[in-house]
Amino acid sequence: MPKEEVIIAVIVFLLPVIGLYLKFRDDVKAQENRMTILERDNAHMMKQVENNIKRLDNHDEQNKILVALTEQVRNLSEDIRRIEKKIG
Repeated sequence: MPKEEVIIAVIVFLLPVIGLYLKFRDDVKAQENRMTILERDNAHMMKQVENNIKRLDNHDEQNKILVALTEQVRNLSEDIRRIEKKIG
C-alpha cells in the first residue's frame, strides 16, 4: 500500500507541474511570435522613416532652389525696370 500511495502522490504532484510547464511553453511561443511581428514592424517603420527623411531633405533642397530663383527673378525685374527707364 505505501508504494501505491507514493506513486499516486508523485503522479498528483507531477500533473500540475507538467500542466504549468506546457502552459508556460505555449506562452513563451506566443510571446516570441509577438516579438517577431513587432521587430518586423519596427524594421518596416525605420525604413519608412529613412524614406521620409530623404523626401524632406529633397524638399528642403527644392525650397532653397526656389528661393534662389525667386531672388534672381527679382533682380532681373529690377534690371529690366532700370533699362526701361533709361530707354523710356
